[in-house]
Amino acid sequence: MEALIQVLRQLQASAFIYYTKAHGYHWNVEGILFDQFHEFFSEIYNDAWASVDDYAEWIRIFSQFAEFNVQNVLAASSVKYDLDMNVNNPITMLKSLQASNDQIVSDLKNAINVASGANEQAVGNFFQDRLSAHEKFRWKISASLKTMMAN
Repeated sequence: MEALIQVLRQLQASAFIYYTKAHGYHWNVEGILFDQFHEFFSEIYNDAWASVDDYAEWIRIFSQFAEFNVQNVLAASSVKYDLDMNVNNPITMLKSLQASNDQIVSDLKNAINVASGANEQAVGNFFQDRLSAHEKFRWKISASLKTMMAN
């Protein structure tokens, strides 16, 4: 059960960092495709923000406390900040979100195995739902990058 709590905490932290990155990119993106990416980043951060609460609730379901200390969240996250706030290029932002999303996809696949090993199918189903959401974002980000890189 400890391994399951650990992956929940790590995924909650990663979702939080992913959320802040997408929200920051939403604020700071510039260029001719501003409206498109402003909205797309909003879609990503709204999904990520909702998941942060869902992860915390699963942690509480298992009678553990959800982390909220920002320093501890940063330390627990597998998603890291890789751009500073002065970056406003949507391609650079998309590549950053792509790497973060890919990391979360990998972490979720591991979490599904951990949940299965702990015989905790309900949280495993939650992980599968999150994996589906991140796989869809993987597709959208990749498709956006293909279009932008071709021009």
